[in-house]
Amino acid sequence: MELSEGSADVVRGYERALRTRLEVFLPYEDSIVSRLMAVSPRLSRHALPLMERTGRRGHARYLQRKNESVPRPQG
Repeated sequence: MELSEGSADVVRGYERALRTRLEVFLPYEDSIVSRLMAVSPRLSRHALPLMERTGRRGHARYLQRKNESVPRPQG
């Protein structure tokens, strides 16, 4: 079975976590944001609306890609 690039990253991260540490973030940038939120919870009041907008845009792009890859029935 061939894995997509994203799936292969997850598998590598899982294997690395089993060998080395308890927590691995994919991608690494996500760990930076979560660490900042843990250090200063007051930032979340201002950051959450921005992160929600970013997430909604990313979700819309994902759905668009997903819909393009689904074969349409002929008929």
